[in-house]
Amino acid sequence: GGGGQGQASADGEGKDEFVFQISKDEYLDLLFEDLALPNLKKNQHRQLNEFKTHRAGFTSNGVPANISVVRSLQNSLARRTAMTAGKRRELRALEEDLETISRSEPVQLLEEERLRKEIAELRAKIERVPFIDTFDLRYKNYEKRPEPSSQAVMFCLMDVSG
Repeated sequence: GGGGQGQASADGEGKDEFVFQISKDEYLDLLFEDLALPNLKKNQHRQLNEFKTHRAGFTSNGVPANISVVRSLQNSLARRTAMTAGKRRELRALEEDLETISRSEPVQLLEEERLRKEIAELRAKIERVPFIDTFDLRYKNYEKRPEPSSQAVMFCLMDVSG
């Protein structure tokens, strides 16, 4: 060997000091290196399922707390539009006829009165269509889906007895 610059100790033993700098993650890795969870085998007979609710679209029946106002009003608007579209076209045509007859010089009172009566009847029919009906209502639908869960516990004990 080679000789060093320093003096040897009297009893032949020397102490060397080492300084290391490691990060927090490296320290935790060293600390928990041998502490690993056991390999959990899936036990078909004792598998625990937790049920979590998830949205699953809309349904036509349900409880009032789950009503979807937007979807219900969309259905109502679509139904009212479909049920009154023909009557509204007919109403526009009758109103145009009434306007042309009322502008004409030889006044046709009987024809004008008949048109006014038909227009009033059509407006009454259109107004009789309900704003919202029971089959317009839509409710938010929820379904429960099973999600497997395993239960494992890890205890870390530190012996501080000297």
